[in-house]
Amino acid sequence: MNEDAVQIGSPDAAAWQRYRLIADNSSDVVYQTAKDGRIAWIQPTVTALLGWKPEDVRGIPARTLVHPDDLDNVNRLRVTVYDGAELDDVPCRFRTASGGYRTCMVRARPLRDESGEVVGAVMTLKDAHEQAAILRALTTLSQGTAVLVRAKEERALLQHMCDTIIEAGKYRFAWYGRRLDDVGKSIVPVAQAGGDWGPLRDADISWGGSSDGLGPSGRALRTGTTEVVADIENEPSGVPWRAPFIRYGTRSSVALPVRVQDEIDGVLVVYAEEPEAFDGLAVGLMEDLAADLGFGLARLRDVDALDQSRHEAEVQREQMRATLDSQLDPFVLFTALRDGDGHLYDLQFVEANQAALDANLATRDELLGRTFLEQYPGLMEHGPMAQYLNCVETGEPVILDDYFYPNEVLGERQRYDIRAVRTGDGMALTWRDVTPRYRAMQAISASERRYRVLAENASDVVWEIDDEGNFVWVSESVTRVLGWIPDQLLGRSSLDIIHADERARAAANRDRVLTGEVVEDEFRMLRPDGSTRWMALRAHAVTMNGEVTRIAALRDIQDEVLQRDELARVLRHDPLTGLANRGVVLQRITRQLEETQEVGGAACVLCIDVDGLVGSTRR
Repeated sequence: MNEDAVQIGSPDAAAWQRYRLIADNSSDVVYQTAKDGRIAWIQPTVTALLGWKPEDVRGIPARTLVHPDDLDNVNRLRVTVYDGAELDDVPCRFRTASGGYRTCMVRARPLRDESGEVVGAVMTLKDAHEQAAILRALTTLSQGTAVLVRAKEERALLQHMCDTIIEAGKYRFAWYGRRLDDVGKSIVPVAQAGGDWGPLRDADISWGGSSDGLGPSGRALRTGTTEVVADIENEPSGVPWRAPFIRYGTRSSVALPVRVQDEIDGVLVVYAEEPEAFDGLAVGLMEDLAADLGFGLARLRDVDALDQSRHEAEVQREQMRATLDSQLDPFVLFTALRDGDGHLYDLQFVEANQAALDANLATRDELLGRTFLEQYPGLMEHGPMAQYLNCVETGEPVILDDYFYPNEVLGERQRYDIRAVRTGDGMALTWRDVTPRYRAMQAISASERRYRVLAENASDVVWEIDDEGNFVWVSESVTRVLGWIPDQLLGRSSLDIIHADERARAAANRDRVLTGEVVEDEFRMLRPDGSTRWMALRAHAVTMNGEVTRIAALRDIQDEVLQRDELARVLRHDPLTGLANRGVVLQRITRQLEETQEVGGAACVLCIDVDGLVGSTRR
């Protein structure tokens, strides 16, 4: 079995069953589809990722769980895999049990039968929701900052900011509401994007303490803090606004108070189609966007306050830098370097968190200002530099998993998970060193191979059965001992090769194993020709990665049983006559007398000593 099969799931159905326990310990979700696209098997980890129980989705077409806008990606996956090819890291949004969607990266591998024909597919879902949310917010922040630079008029700035949020961040709806200090403490929408005014039309929104002010926009203006609604459908407050926004196709939101020279001017509210679109660092980046918007409004309103605004913006960027420095994974920002004709030829470091500085063995002053190819001269020849340049030119993100690269800075050959997105005329890049994970998987694979060699070369027979008592793996030694070929037994019940008189006891033993009991017993095992052979069995349950499996070891005791039976016969019979000896007769008499006494009857025993008996003849 090759390395990819160990990590992803072997196309061999029997091996796939054996490696399922390892796969179930992963945070990823692996599922198997039949040729018609229906889910034949799925890991229990789907519950943690999407909220579905395996039995909820087993048997349904996988495409029914995919966002309608991502069905083209699913069709591309099916065509590619059923043609016998593999496909990696295709982004798709999958529907959760709560009705929202979660972004995942999909890997697909063809599943073949013993003849090599493609009979289905093995899919791996890697959770990319949080990462997508961060990159989404980062892209929005980058594009929104560019809007501030070009703005000449306040109303146009607010409208362009809402438009940018929808276009760059791919959010569902965005609007800006100005706070009024009137009697009703009104919030007046002045800019929006994502469609018509939708649920805002004819709405009375307030930032006061009345029922009209219970929504997130009202709370954000009233408290001056960011208000995040993870799932609008389950939001307990804001009854007047919740239902219209649900009908409008939104499930989560963030309301960001916007300050202009330390005074709250209004609120920027952004809605997404999926639940939990705003969390952690993504919220912090959106707060930076709101802060920058406030600085932009201040600049337009008071040119004299521009220097102060720049200072405050720098403070915000220092806070963002501090946030980025707290990340364990390296993160860098690049700006494009172009020649006089506008041709992109390199990327220049403009920002880096502490993890990125450590990975490059450099200080901030040493790294910032250098170009990518200066830092990594071999990146164009044997690295993904061409993909990075294409990302800046086309906006196509770079998604590389388990990428092998000879790191010129560290002087080592490493493996990385790499993500890159375009930000303005530049790129944001993050990566993770997965070399330890790769080495661990190699060790697991080697351990499995050693186990298999030991099991298959042992004189005893070893097998594994599932919860229904069917064989899922049998050692090669079964051929030498019992005459069976392992493939003849896979999928069959373990009771099929046990003598009929002993199957009930064997079934009871199988259930005892599940309770944690170690079971030892002897059985007559059937050979392919119908003959039997006595085997000693020792079975116990093993828990691996949270799943219980039954392992049994069998030892040939045919000769022992025959010798034991012969010894018992000799001990109970007279060697001369072959009749039952005195001890056996006395046992029978004693048992008969006891039974007679129990029923209150009588018994008579006649003993005849025939020692020395001599026959006579009468004439």
